[in-house]
Amino acid sequence: MRVYYNGEGVLTKELDREGMRKADDVVSQDERACILAYQADNRSWASGTTVDEMVEHHMGHLRNCSGVDRYNPDTFSLVKANVQFDGPLEDQNELMEALQQACPELSFSCPVGGIIDITAHGWDKGEAALWLAHYLGIADAEIAAFGDAGNDYQMIKKVPNSVAVANAFDEIIDTARWHIGFAEDDAVATAFEDIAQAAQEQRMPKFMSTEENEKYLKLAHQIKTVVPSVRCRDKQ
Repeated sequence: MRVYYNGEGVLTKELDREGMRKADDVVSQDERACILAYQADNRSWASGTTVDEMVEHHMGHLRNCSGVDRYNPDTFSLVKANVQFDGPLEDQNELMEALQQACPELSFSCPVGGIIDITAHGWDKGEAALWLAHYLGIADAEIAAFGDAGNDYQMIKKVPNSVAVANAFDEIIDTARWHIGFAEDDAVATAFEDIAQAAQEQRMPKFMSTEENEKYLKLAHQIKTVVPSVRCRDKQ
């Protein structure tokens, strides 16, 4: 994991090498899965499938690939990784549970179907957001965190003013303190403008009101009855 401020890296959490070796062992047993990982210099590494398949599906990620091979912890360190999975969500959750059991040195979360994020143990978007706030001298109550997918869950849970868009995963909607409209309708950008205007006028943002929150929470629940949201279990 890497945390950036003004385009510069201010924190790097390297993935445990032995944990990544064990993760590679688990993933290599499922032909539907592969690992994409990145070194500190943004060079990438891949494992779990053939070179041709990797290039076909992940060309953009592999332009500077160090190799497509089993992971050797003595070769290089990794700061970012995820598992690409081509199968049902239930099977993906089972794979994530197997990874968590085999690799306690790492943490795993599911942003969407088809992807399992890998981070250093105990580190997630929530820890990163709070760390950056403390680094900048900002109180936790002054942070607003917006999320929609499974890898946002820990951030939504840990940041006091957490915000879910209307089309977020079930657990994000259920956990967030505040709720806004759809991401595709620029609800997040509108909320940012609201925050900026509120700061100038020394008031709370309009979306952080009981009336607005209840309106969009109701909308989110209405959508769930029509199109059930994906629930991808977050594992720490």
